[in-house]
Amino acid sequence: MRIRISRLFLLTSLVPWTMADITNRMSSFSYGPNVLQTYDVYIPQGKQDENPSCETYWLVYIHGGYYRDFSVNSTSVQPSIEVLESRNITDFNNTIEKVAGVASLNYRLSALPGVQDPSTTPENKLQTARWPDHLNDVLAALRDLNSHYPIDGQYVISGHSVGAQMAFLAALRTLNDTTIPKPVAVLGVSGIYDFPQILRTNPEYTNLTLNAINETNLGSASPAVYPGELYEKLDLKAVALQWLWRIVTMMDLCPGIKWRR
Repeated sequence: MRIRISRLFLLTSLVPWTMADITNRMSSFSYGPNVLQTYDVYIPQGKQDENPSCETYWLVYIHGGYYRDFSVNSTSVQPSIEVLESRNITDFNNTIEKVAGVASLNYRLSALPGVQDPSTTPENKLQTARWPDHLNDVLAALRDLNSHYPIDGQYVISGHSVGAQMAFLAALRTLNDTTIPKPVAVLGVSGIYDFPQILRTNPEYTNLTLNAINETNLGSASPAVYPGELYEKLDLKAVALQWLWRIVTMMDLCPGIKWRR
């Protein structure tokens, strides 16, 4: 398996696009009763009636925010779409032709102290998620997305921070659960892959981490602790890890692709 790392991924178009254009083309879907159990879908112009093929792939994005920052949500993918739709960057020319659609997932969040009063906040708006609620929501969103669009075996899953962590764990879950659509590649951006190691080297993250994950679950929530053989079984076309969101891309996914650093 080779790795290709270049610049930020998503879309391009033939004409300049504004954020309003992107927002107007977004469709929202709900997969559960909580207000955060939703995802947004963006279909590039001219792709509404197409099915994914070896020429096109879906891009599924999972936001970060360390499980609790409600200001980080599915809309965080929109500036990336705007940049790529504008075709102002030579590196992204013709990328749009390889993209069938973009889905950006929300999921239930853990408590953010001082923000909500449980006695007055409606139940469907509460931030009370505990791991693995967040991952279970991501899996539910993927299943629901696949029921609306044929993404199984035709999408790249990506995420930032804990979104990257869940992208890798979601891919691993496909090994034992055929109801979860399988990705062709995983892209992790500034991901958190080993919680026990982070808490050893950066103990200041302890309270923040345990706010969402019980200590007994830290290992199973860490993609880095799973044996490499499991990732090999996924038979992915590419796995990319990058610290800098603005210089990452996943491109050229059709057969014959060559991946590189």
